[in-house]
Amino acid sequence: MLFVPSLAHADDNVELEPPFGLESALAAAARTDSSAPVVRLGLVCMTKQPSNLHTWLRYHHEQLGVRLIFLRVEDTPELSELLSSAPWDELVVATYASRTQADYITQVERQSEHVNHAISQARERGLTHLLHLDDDELLYCPSGVRSLHRALCRAPQRAVDLHLENLEALLPTDECTNPFVQASAFRHKPATFCAYSNGKSIGRLDCPELVARGAHHFSDGSSAAGRNASTFRLPAHVAVILHYESGSYAQARWRRKFERLQHHKEGSRAFEEMSGFYQQSVRSLAAIREARSQPEQVQAEAAALALYRRAKLQPNDLPDAPANGGVRMLRPLGITLIRPLSGPRYEEEPRGHRRPHASSAAPSAGPPSCGAEREIARLELEAMLEVCRVPSTCAAWLLDHGITAGFLLKSSRADIELAAKSAGLPLGQRLRLGNAARAADAAFPLGRGEQEAERRVPPECLRTHDARSLGPQSGLQPSGAGASDDEVRRDWNTTLNAKFDRNCKVVEHLQMSEGERGCAASHISLWRRCVESNSPLLVLEDDAILAEGCCRSLQLLATCITRTLDPEERKVVLYLGGQVRHPHGQVTPTLI
Repeated sequence: MLFVPSLAHADDNVELEPPFGLESALAAAARTDSSAPVVRLGLVCMTKQPSNLHTWLRYHHEQLGVRLIFLRVEDTPELSELLSSAPWDELVVATYASRTQADYITQVERQSEHVNHAISQARERGLTHLLHLDDDELLYCPSGVRSLHRALCRAPQRAVDLHLENLEALLPTDECTNPFVQASAFRHKPATFCAYSNGKSIGRLDCPELVARGAHHFSDGSSAAGRNASTFRLPAHVAVILHYESGSYAQARWRRKFERLQHHKEGSRAFEEMSGFYQQSVRSLAAIREARSQPEQVQAEAAALALYRRAKLQPNDLPDAPANGGVRMLRPLGITLIRPLSGPRYEEEPRGHRRPHASSAAPSAGPPSCGAEREIARLELEAMLEVCRVPSTCAAWLLDHGITAGFLLKSSRADIELAAKSAGLPLGQRLRLGNAARAADAAFPLGRGEQEAERRVPPECLRTHDARSLGPQSGLQPSGAGASDDEVRRDWNTTLNAKFDRNCKVVEHLQMSEGERGCAASHISLWRRCVESNSPLLVLEDDAILAEGCCRSLQLLATCITRTLDPEERKVVLYLGGQVRHPHGQVTPTLI
């Protein structure tokens, strides 16, 4: 399986991949807590002649667990049949309006009025948060819905406007009829968007003065507080808005939208506030309307279709989006691949429930292939959808088995001190500390002083298998007979030793050094043993900064006493699959 290299952040990207570094991980990490507040999320929306409202409703209810939807229906009385049928008759609070103005300015005013009315209704019905969304937008949670709930609960008390960034959908063809289902490519560079790039917000209903502030924000009603005092931006890897703007040419949604805006003439306030694509769309439809002959009509129609295709269709030959609602960022193209509707259904976890862990099934049994171990702490691993990539075989196995895993800290150094960080360690959770035994080997010289320290480790304490002690029985040799570079590289999923083209395909394999081969062989051997023995074991490295991946409940700081490390080297975050990033931008291999 190919993992795309993940480079340093660019300021103009909406980053759905988790941040690196311990501080950012601690800010986003969460442990299951039976005393955590319950989130009851509602949606408020104003719709007019929607194309795929049933898909929109089902997604937010079934996959995100939205409790209630406040819907203002304009000039579309035929929707009453859908909204009066089960289950929408209980989940949707609908109000109807007719002969509304197709005005770019007054539309925002009507939206704000509807949102403010929904705020009071949502409080009365016991909701805790309210998201303002349009009928061509989906709320998407790369790390799972519970990650969003925890982020909402942990937002600063002063923050009543919890803001989400947005992506913009690209369609596979202009014949697309249901973009929510068919579209999987999204622009993540705001500078390339056709429509807005300033996101949408979730309002906290425990603020008594909460009001809508335009279409994109909430406010606490205090002008003195200002935007910065009440707005808190949620990370994109927690939640993001997917905007399917002008989402269907075949169903004439684009045409209807901009025909309604044609009365805004060039030079008017509303026209000047439109984006470049909006202005061009209004002009193109005006050219169709003003055509005086059949050839002019055909030419204007062709120009309008060409405009739509340039702006709204995805590039050819894109790879497939990950399964199970995962994310893949194609940075050279400025595109993120997502299939949000392929994610799992939302299932509410009973209050006070804790996920099972390995110690509950076999409290004294550790992975048999790992030798003597010492249990030093108990930590919980919570199953989350893999954030950045499709899980590898080992990661998928762990996901399928509910992540009832033990943990091993892998280190070739003797003296490792572990400290749990600020989130605390709940009881009943487990970590195993292992120290890999590296035999003296000229092919893999140890760092100065480390070999001597290694010899002082008692043989019965903190030992585990390490493939750097290679022999004929292992099948993996540092040189000569045994696995080839290609076999090692394929098994290890390394991106450190590959070059990629703009489509993120490998164009050249680089030569692996002896040290890299040894490290790869070590991990391959460890993971093979875990899989063969059905041992659900996850490994932590003591000298790498790792992306959060699909696990958010483990925060550790590993400090090596036998040598001085750069402060950045001492940060360790649990990972499972996903991409590993270094703060200076170079790519580090994934290990699962």
